[in-house]
Amino acid sequence: MKIYIINIIKNPKNFLSATFFYLSIYSTSIVFYLSFDIVLSPDFEKYFNYFEMYSGQTDISGLEQGNLYFFLNYLFIKFVSLIEPNYTINEVINISIYFVNSLIFLFGCIGLKKYLDLFYKTYNNYFVISIICFLPSSMELRASLKPEILGFAILSWLLYYFSIKERLLSKLEIYKVIFLSAFLINSKVSVAAIGGSFLLIYVFFNNRVIFEQIKIKHLVVFALITTSLLIENYNLNGQFINEVNHNENYDNRADLEFFKNINTKDLKNNPNRYFHSDSFLSITLFDTFNDFFLIYWNSEYTELNKERKDFFRIVKRTNQQPPIKINFDKENVIFTFSGDFDERWDDEKYLNETRMRFSFVTSVIFYVLLIIYSFIKKNFRVIFLGPFIGMLIISFSALGYFGTNNFDPLIGDAVKTYYYSFLILISFSVLLSEIINFEFLKKIFGLILILLFLFFIGFPFTYSESTQNDIIYKNSLLLTCELNRSITDIFFGIREALCGNDNLDINKAVPVKPTRNLTYNISKFPYVNILFLIAYFIFSEKLISKIPSIRKKL
Repeated sequence: MKIYIINIIKNPKNFLSATFFYLSIYSTSIVFYLSFDIVLSPDFEKYFNYFEMYSGQTDISGLEQGNLYFFLNYLFIKFVSLIEPNYTINEVINISIYFVNSLIFLFGCIGLKKYLDLFYKTYNNYFVISIICFLPSSMELRASLKPEILGFAILSWLLYYFSIKERLLSKLEIYKVIFLSAFLINSKVSVAAIGGSFLLIYVFFNNRVIFEQIKIKHLVVFALITTSLLIENYNLNGQFINEVNHNENYDNRADLEFFKNINTKDLKNNPNRYFHSDSFLSITLFDTFNDFFLIYWNSEYTELNKERKDFFRIVKRTNQQPPIKINFDKENVIFTFSGDFDERWDDEKYLNETRMRFSFVTSVIFYVLLIIYSFIKKNFRVIFLGPFIGMLIISFSALGYFGTNNFDPLIGDAVKTYYYSFLILISFSVLLSEIINFEFLKKIFGLILILLFLFFIGFPFTYSESTQNDIIYKNSLLLTCELNRSITDIFFGIREALCGNDNLDINKAVPVKPTRNLTYNISKFPYVNILFLIAYFIFSEKLISKIPSIRKKL
């Protein structure tokens, strides 16, 4: 404790920045939990098969993805169901998956910060990972039952290990790399392909000495671990990781015109998915910082898409001096812009269309800056081009170059930016680190980004009593209910918090689509996955150094 206090005194900037980070990750996780039900997230019903398999309701999952991520969630679901037996299955699942995803995201952020520490100031790096807590891509990762969030955590730590140039990797670090790489390969075929390709390119151009440190014995250990995970996952799933089954609507291949087309006129007048499903460029630029496919904060089932506040209004007037006049209603907090505006502002959903237009422009700026900085900062070139590597791989998949059809022409899927969102987070972090090296930009730029990202996902709101009751009820289910009062006040304008009361006189927040029943037994246990995960965390330099003496005693 004494050392901790001394460190605070010596490095107050680091302490304040670290505090801001932990407040950011906690508050954003609570906000997402209160406003979006994971049981309504994309493909949840599909991946629910894993939980049914672990509980013994089915013999195999019938899916191809690794079991580590899903079993960790199931373990916590069982734990929550034991301590709160009166909660419904939807309530247990929402709390459990958000908690596990937040822990994995935190683990990834710590690895990403250690990577950034190799090149930038520590207190700035805390500030950077605080900002990415608000990044829309981080919300998608935390609000989904999908292993892409595990890909983010693993890639962040592997980047750190692969970027240590001032010394050789220790035995501990080499074995940690082996475990993490094996988990990455066995997580999901798209995560393995995108993440693996990115890492190989990064090491080849930035730190080829890593290849010299890898000995035959390391390759043998890696092969044994990877094969063991593959076999166990196959036994549990009934399919190998590459045997992906797509829905019938994905049994198509994109044509080259899809990647060249862009509907210039509709970018201005109709910024929504119904006018841009035939354009890869438009989908990518709309989806990078917004919910183009209407499955997260733009979904009809989320509080983030309910009762959004009309905080500005457009009044069309001609021949006005000055051309645009701005008035502010302080009592209702509404801006009024009057002037000679064009027809796009006639749409009753002009506010949401403004969100899409701004996110489109933000995406253009983001990708242009990545390209520019890839020329300026050659040592980070692969990092800055990471999202483009992800785009290339999913484009090949949509074109059918990997031997399977995987494209829905009606909505332009599967080219969601979600599939390489972990690379967006990493490249955004390094780009932001470069920009805030100019200290005078740091605070104002960070504030603008946070407000902009909150605006993209629906803020601000004017919630009705029923919607407030939904949020209050969800908060009442948490052990940290009292602690969350300030969060609900700042983000939702809800000062009331009813905690520790089993008979709340409010309406329960029940998702629209019911979840299937689930028993909480553990009938199937991925022993190899969990054993290797435990081995990763208990592996220490001290343990390795003791091995010779242990052998001698034996």
